Amino acid sequence: ARAETARDLTAGCVYETNGRNQDFHLMTDGDLGTYFPFKESGGILTVIAPEEAGGISVMLFDRFGKPLSYDLQVPGADGGWVTVDQGGEYLVHWHALEAPTRQFRIVAACKERMRIAELRVFAPGERPADIQSWSTLEKCDLMLLTAHPDDEILWFAGLLPTYAGERGYRVQVSVLVPTGGNRKLELLSALWHCGVTAYPDFLGFLDKNGKSPDRQYALWRGKNRVIGKVVETIRRFRPEVLVTHGEKGEYGHGAHKTAADAVKQ
Repeated sequence: ARAETARDLTAGCVYETNGRNQDFHLMTDGDLGTYFPFKESGGILTVIAPEEAGGISVMLFDRFGKPLSYDLQVPGADGGWVTVDQGGEYLVHWHALEAPTRQFRIVAACKERMRIAELRVFAPGERPADIQSWSTLEKCDLMLLTAHPDDEILWFAGLLPTYAGERGYRVQVSVLVPTGGNRKLELLSALWHCGVTAYPDFLGFLDKNGKSPDRQYALWRGKNRVIGKVVETIRRFRPEVLVTHGEKGEYGHGAHKTAADAVKQ
């Protein structure tokens, strides 16, 4: 028999923090553009669930593109707190608790102010299908290299749902211009919806349109640097098939043209 899908307990949770901000609703409103900000240094968010929780989904708001990390802690037998998991490798983490608990806390372990875009708490049971649980590939069957988040849907339509969602191939998405804020979270939601479960690779170039490949390479600090980054992501995931933008950049976007040129090189 299938395990029962975990019930969402988020609406009944109570929150406490050691910071001044009390806008807890901003991390439970379903809006990826809003977030609850932690205290500048040593921020702690304590969550008290209405019944025992067995799983927690945490979506981090990446404002500056710097590493974010946190400890997930539960009450210990001696009255203190025990770290049972950590987050920060991805912007979205699923934490399955071995021992269900009514109380847990998230402790910031990074220098930057941490922000939670969405927090959802679930009872014990099977993780709901729409809750993201990312992994990292060592090798992929298909790589899609795009210029920006949203290009994977706008210009490649059924590619991801077909090969990742329906056929179950190992699909890796690599993005030249990751941008920040809710755009990354929207990308993750789109990829997960299409059936992609491998976390995307962000190459970190500036979000500027140079119109032509020559000008775009200049904006991105040199052709060798750009091609080097593209080579790095290809060698890292070793795709059997590689797909990218058209040579004319669809509607002429310089970053799209440059993606195509760099991949060809």
